[in-house]
Amino acid sequence: MTVDSLAVGGRDTDATALDGAQALLMLNNSQIDTLVSAPKRITDRTPADGYRLEHGSRRCDLELESIDEPRQRFAVFARQNVEFMENCRLV
Repeated sequence: MTVDSLAVGGRDTDATALDGAQALLMLNNSQIDTLVSAPKRITDRTPADGYRLEHGSRRCDLELESIDEPRQRFAVFARQNVEFMENCRLV
């Protein structure tokens, strides 16, 4: 599967939000590759140790920050099905 573009929403995007609505920024493959490959560090983790059980999966939320300039923040989560441990996802 190939991703041609990705819509990113949030207050920290470069797009301008109107009337308090969330900003929406379209990214092409090259921009997505740059964001994915940029070195990052974990700045926050919930829960701090281990995972929490949510809808039959173990889940951990992470906040990341790019190491290089310009500083960018990312929110991701790791999830693993408790019945099928080989089904693991990082989103």
